[in-house]
Amino acid sequence: MNDTIGPQTEGEKLIGRKIPNCFGTRQTVVLPKTAWEFLDWLDEQGENVRQWVISVDEKRPEDRTFDDYLLERVWVLWCERYRRGEYCPPNSPPENYDEYLRLREEQGHDATETEYVEPIVN
Repeated sequence: MNDTIGPQTEGEKLIGRKIPNCFGTRQTVVLPKTAWEFLDWLDEQGENVRQWVISVDEKRPEDRTFDDYLLERVWVLWCERYRRGEYCPPNSPPENYDEYLRLREEQGHDATETEYVEPIVN
């Protein structure tokens, strides 16, 4: 995973969890601690993380490992949410965010950023 673009900082703790893959089998997946924290946070927000992970595995290219591809997709989701101005803890750019914007531009996609604005509660 060292060459993978994603939410991993050098020396960050890697954590393995058993999660269901697209075949319904529980498979050990190793991701950086921050990636699991982001997925846990999404789950707390009511997102169906389990189904999202299964759909990621269904679309995984044959030459990619579940761990590697899931980390990439977590990073893309995190970056995209941040780019659209949606809250993402800790509300600072994900690791390698500039690389994400560069890749979007190279692929001809909009890389316009929207700033997150804290909701006003009366």
